[in-house]
Amino acid sequence: MSCLVCSSAHTDLKFFKSKIEYFLCSDCGAVYCEHIPASLILTENSDPDGRAELDRQEIRIERIHAALGRRTRSLLDFGCGRGAFVDFARSQGIESLGVDQHTKLQLPDLAGKLFDAMTVIEVIEHLPDPVSTFGQLVSLLRPDGVIYGESSFVDFFPDIREAPYIDPAIGHRCVFSRKAVGLLASRFSLETTWLNNNVFLLRHPAPLRLRVLNTAKAGLALLRRRNGAALNWRRKASRIRGAVDFGSGDDSPGDGLRAR
Repeated sequence: MSCLVCSSAHTDLKFFKSKIEYFLCSDCGAVYCEHIPASLILTENSDPDGRAELDRQEIRIERIHAALGRRTRSLLDFGCGRGAFVDFARSQGIESLGVDQHTKLQLPDLAGKLFDAMTVIEVIEHLPDPVSTFGQLVSLLRPDGVIYGESSFVDFFPDIREAPYIDPAIGHRCVFSRKAVGLLASRFSLETTWLNNNVFLLRHPAPLRLRVLNTAKAGLALLRRRNGAALNWRRKASRIRGAVDFGSGDDSPGDGLRAR
């Protein structure tokens, strides 16, 4: 079968977990399987202990504010579980919605709406079609918006075959590598920023016109500094020449200045 992230059919490794065959993609490093029967799934981590702790919620909001460079006005929590993060965001004055497999509200219902921020917290590893899902999410993201994600990544597993995170019992269909996250982002012309080993940000590149404007501003500022420095030197030199040229006798102020 082809990789769920990059569509490559090349694999470096095949192994079984609870009779489910997993594949390690040779090209993007993701670990994926074809299908997980519902009968095998014991839990899909809907707001497990620790994930919904207040201090973690606060840190997430602070990170999103920082990434936007302003306060978040609207937020979509995709994979919201029981809605703990949605409730917290609303308590902070943020217009927030949650979508999960069990919610009445689904992504197609949001067509035409745009969000400042989206969160995918312990979600991407559950997606049967991450490319299609992210395509829908990106269509709902404001041009200056940000997607905030948390997960665990193959890069940091000592032994992929023994990693508890790769397990059909918790519904993990496709466990990403950092490279796989970058490739998924690039499909939609998004830039990836890593905050730590488990947290990433995806966002649109700054519009070209803003980059040109910022480059022009930086160049103008540099030119002003250089011109200012040159002007100051010319003024100083002019004052020196004026002092030197003031009188030519032995008792003139110019003689004393020359001696310095």
